[in-house]
Amino acid sequence: MIMEGSDRQLDVLVLAPHPFFINRGTPIDVFLVVRVLSEKGNIDVDMVVYPEGEEIDLPAVTVHRLPFCGWIKNVRPGFSLKKLCLDFVMLFVVWKMVHQKRYAVIHAGEEAVFIAMLMKLLYKIPYIYDLDSSIAQQLVEKKGVLKPFAGIFNWLEAQAIKGAIANAPVCNALGELCEKNGSAKLKILHTTGRKLLIWVWQTRCISLVPVLLIGLVSIWLMPIFWWRPG
Repeated sequence: MIMEGSDRQLDVLVLAPHPFFINRGTPIDVFLVVRVLSEKGNIDVDMVVYPEGEEIDLPAVTVHRLPFCGWIKNVRPGFSLKKLCLDFVMLFVVWKMVHQKRYAVIHAGEEAVFIAMLMKLLYKIPYIYDLDSSIAQQLVEKKGVLKPFAGIFNWLEAQAIKGAIANAPVCNALGELCEKNGSAKLKILHTTGRKLLIWVWQTRCISLVPVLLIGLVSIWLMPIFWWRPG
């Protein structure tokens, strides 16, 4: 989805406001995205992620972990004071990187889209918005005291969607939200779950094959060992 059909070398900045890599939904989706980009041959990827997580080894992918924040651990999905502190640091890390390097596009997930919006305003760099959820709805549902500000949150989310050169929601409901708010281009990622199952099988579960074979053989031989002639 990022600059398909181009032969020139491209620099892409991926903003992933969560621990990376860890074995849960959004980080796995982001891993799949950067793995595809790394295989294109003409794209160099810089990732900005939280300090927590496993290292990855992909060609043309450089992971930049937020500095000075290693003491913030166990960051869970959803709004929290921990994420607020980390996102504040991410803003200045991204700002410095964008000032030093001309990126073709920014791929921003979750609340990092607002950092991407600022970079577009300051440096005219387009961004792609990767939606795993509605930030506005999430804030209001998890923090009831924020309900009076629902209109402001909805407006900000609409601006993020409208300002993106493309939006990548993970389901039809978020796709409808993007269409409602004037998305320039839309790609609903229905196949992510199927890709995830394949990837998990290949990388995490292949060691189970010998165990399953031994189990099946044991079940098949069990009647022989327990059988006694009458």
